[in-house]
Amino acid sequence: MLRKNTFSAGAGLLLTVLLSMPVTSSAEDGTSKAAEPNTLRFESAYRKVLAYYPCLQSQEAKIEEAVASKFEAYAALLPKVQGVSSVTYGDDPVYVFGSLLRQKKFSSQNFELPELNHPDARTNFNFAFRGEVPLFNAFQTISRIRSSRYLEKSEREKKQFMEMEAFLLGMEGYLHGLLTGENLKWTRQVLEAGLDDLKQADELKSKGMVLGADFYAAKVILAGIKQTDYQTSADERVSRILLNILMGEPAEADYALSGKIPEKPWQIKSLREWLEDAYRSRPDLTAFEDKVNAQRVETSREQLSALPKIVGFGDVTEDTHDFRTGGANFLMGFRGSIDILDAGYWARRKKAKAAYDAIRQDYQTLKDRVATEVSQAVNGLEAILSNLPIAEEAFNDSLEAAKQTEILYREGRKSIADLLEIRRAFLYAAFKRNELLFQAEMAYANLLFLSGKLNETAMEEIAKRIDGAA
Repeated sequence: MLRKNTFSAGAGLLLTVLLSMPVTSSAEDGTSKAAEPNTLRFESAYRKVLAYYPCLQSQEAKIEEAVASKFEAYAALLPKVQGVSSVTYGDDPVYVFGSLLRQKKFSSQNFELPELNHPDARTNFNFAFRGEVPLFNAFQTISRIRSSRYLEKSEREKKQFMEMEAFLLGMEGYLHGLLTGENLKWTRQVLEAGLDDLKQADELKSKGMVLGADFYAAKVILAGIKQTDYQTSADERVSRILLNILMGEPAEADYALSGKIPEKPWQIKSLREWLEDAYRSRPDLTAFEDKVNAQRVETSREQLSALPKIVGFGDVTEDTHDFRTGGANFLMGFRGSIDILDAGYWARRKKAKAAYDAIRQDYQTLKDRVATEVSQAVNGLEAILSNLPIAEEAFNDSLEAAKQTEILYREGRKSIADLLEIRRAFLYAAFKRNELLFQAEMAYANLLFLSGKLNETAMEEIAKRIDGAA
């Protein structure tokens, strides 16, 4: 695996996500290319990871929540209408007098002093529609609408970032499967050759043509190669299981991986170009910036809340005593209010301003972390690319050394222990070369991720490289 300062968003993120994922079956991948029987292509794999990724499904729900919050803010612009009803009964003079008027049942005899001072108890059934529309509410609704727009945009950008996470995880899982498969192939070839060598040496030992010390030393070396074969085989199975979990497939699903880890490295850009791409394109950075803007709007909203508020209102009522006759009335007008003394106003402003200052600093901290991650990734990739030619040369040299040592062994000029030691050295050289090829490909993908460029187009280009390297 890559070092932390080279690929911090890869292996650790893969392990964290895999531990939290349930093992279920994924949805059908209708967008992937047709694959050969029992063969999995890279494009199909990363699309399955994208379709299954649980964090992405959770983010979809958060987007829906943000959209609902935005429409809730817009709803404050619309009139509010209520239907209300009540029933009252009493002999309070004022209540009775008013009820008679609203019911249009007032007569001249009701002006009699006894009637005014000691009226009979009366029942009033009231039915009404009450409406209210905001005309000016100190920019509170407009501010909430602007803030909700920023927050919705932020959630959508978070989704883009999670899609890139899914791409990176799918790519690492697939390439690690190719890596372990390639290592297993070389291990089996070396082990098979070593077994043949040792079998021949055993026959020669029985004839006294091979020293016993050399023979047993060779057996020790071959035992180490066998152990490597067992470990490599286990690594290959584990990588297959992890990829299945990422795709939402059954853990035991079996298939052949198509393609190969590319041997030709990417052409990398300068650190300045990577940083410019990150500041301009990284979705989580722009999502955080939108949260900062939303909090800025909220701060302004609290400052404006001290302005007067004006609403228009209207009532349509029906009052009746017996449900057969009654009076219909309406009332409409405008109402203004202003907080002359609001003890909490200063505290609300202070709280909003503090939250704005805090989130601005958090945004700057994120930018600094992005710069650090990109810088480390660029330098890590440069180190890998510097080591790759050395590993390639060591691989070719060890392969040639194994061929020549085998010839010398047949001629009796090298021992069986020397031959197997060279074969083991070749195997380790092959492992190191394959590991660096894997690291180089993943480190470049990690840079695309850190700079916000690991999108569908980039994945299609990577798929062509993997398929073309086979």
